Amino acid sequence: MSHAEIKLLRSINIDTMCISLRSDGLMQVVVEPGACSTVQNIKEATEAIGKVGEGKRYPLLIIAGKDSTMDTEAMAFLAKKDSTPYTLAVAGLIVSISQKLLGNFYLNFNKPQKPTKIFTKKEEAVIWLEQFRES
Repeated sequence: MSHAEIKLLRSINIDTMCISLRSDGLMQVVVEPGACSTVQNIKEATEAIGKVGEGKRYPLLIIAGKDSTMDTEAMAFLAKKDSTPYTLAVAGLIVSISQKLLGNFYLNFNKPQKPTKIFTKKEEAVIWLEQFRES
């Protein structure tokens, strides 16, 4: 399925994010530019992912907006296996050096319990996530 053919089937907008189920079987979270994600944001996003995905589990593509970030409590919370019950794996698509540093810190220090990788190219993130789709 080419990127031009991918449609957003259902979406929910919450405070600083738009959560969508894509027609290729991935869940997508687009974080607004400049947003700082907190534990509360993560909990709201998780609830929205459960609603959009009707309680099923999906590989998750997080698209970071320009200058968006995450606080240390949110990173620690997100790394726990139970914090994201509707997520099979996470690909973070980043746009800046500071996000890359934050992402590497998260991966190395928080050691997320679910498969997690940081990408700078959307196509590579999508290809990596496809291996985690449940049939």
